[in-house]
Amino acid sequence: MSLQEVSEAQANETVREIYEDVKATLCVTYVPSLFRVLASHEAFFRQMWASLEPTLTIYFVRAADDLRASAVDLAQSLDGQLGLPDDQREALEEALWVIHFAAPKTLLAATSLEAALSDGTTGAASRVVWPQNKGVPRGMPQPKFINAEEAESGVYADIRDTFQLPTLTDEWRALGPSSAALQRAWDQVRGLSGSDAYPQAVDQLTATARERGRALPRRVLDLDPETLRAKGVDDESQRAIRETVTSFMTALARETIHTSLWLSRFASPDDAKLTGLQLIRRWTVPHGYRTDTVLA
Repeated sequence: MSLQEVSEAQANETVREIYEDVKATLCVTYVPSLFRVLASHEAFFRQMWASLEPTLTIYFVRAADDLRASAVDLAQSLDGQLGLPDDQREALEEALWVIHFAAPKTLLAATSLEAALSDGTTGAASRVVWPQNKGVPRGMPQPKFINAEEAESGVYADIRDTFQLPTLTDEWRALGPSSAALQRAWDQVRGLSGSDAYPQAVDQLTATARERGRALPRRVLDLDPETLRAKGVDDESQRAIRETVTSFMTALARETIHTSLWLSRFASPDDAKLTGLQLIRRWTVPHGYRTDTVLA
């Protein structure tokens, strides 16, 4: 079984409702690539989100902030920078900041799913945990992504083939409106991927994400094989889903490092280490909006 991406435009009513809750819970203006792919098995997607959503507490948000800072530190060991065309730099940089905000959250969510799907033995702490406020922050930009059809050839096909991705992660699609920026970014990452430092940084961030995931006080439940079979997810589908989540772990670690690398050069490493709430303030305050839509 091969899982294919379900775009927001293609989603049926059930999936669309979950997508809206994903965006509200992660406090972001788009549905990250991991969820768009998992949505192709609707029975699993419903059960997955029902199990994952209660774990996305304030502790999850803080762990994602720690991951973002760790990724920036790892990016400093890598050389190179992305050159954006002057006439498109502002829009592309805006999109990358949004992905930089979301990517550590998605990576951390993937670690929780990976653990729950691998042995089904993860548990939930009995103590009450502090929830986060939900909602898409007003003023946060909406990245302009290229669509799935456009991502099937050229540079995109090269990226997917090189990294064996089931779909492109979002930093690449955000660069799609500028072919010059996309080619420059891919040339840089392709060069880095042949070094020792790049795969070591990706592996280290993946390991750190798993460590942060294990430390969360509330864990994902009800994704064990028996529960999933009862929900209509057969063994072959479960195998494909597990493989997809595991492959996304590395892909999302790369995504987080890529945005950390580029934004550290555009702004500074300190800016790239901003917490989720600090990033939200950068979007909301200039528009006169309140910043209490999310706790970080």
